[in-house]
Amino acid sequence: MQTFIFLIIILISIVNLQAEEISIEQFRWENRLVIYYISEDELEKYDMPKMVLENKDKVIDRDMLFFDLNQKDKGDYFMSLSASESKRLIDKYKIEPGKTAFILIGKDGGEKERLSEPNVDYFFNKIDQMPMRINEMNGL
Repeated sequence: MQTFIFLIIILISIVNLQAEEISIEQFRWENRLVIYYISEDELEKYDMPKMVLENKDKVIDRDMLFFDLNQKDKGDYFMSLSASESKRLIDKYKIEPGKTAFILIGKDGGEKERLSEPNVDYFFNKIDQMPMRINEMNGL
């Protein structure tokens, strides 16, 4: 009987964790974010998990996380969002229907750059010019 109760408690805990909705606001001051939406006709064109994996050390060094608003990409440094949170971000950042957008969000929560195709090197360079990043690189 104790084992059954223990299993029930574990299951309830798992359900509660899955029900907890992730919001990008919870990463403010901790991570730089790239939120992106890829139009249906370009989904096969970009392999974000591969791009991120190929640049893993640079991603880690810059405290970056990625949010796929299409809810398709998975992997290290990718955060899953609910459909409602993805829609909220599409509305908040005014991503036009059918348009691909890659948006860099700074640790302060502000939009820093918007591109129509992925360019992680450009984002790395942009981040490295930010005052907070310069302080990080100088050990401050």
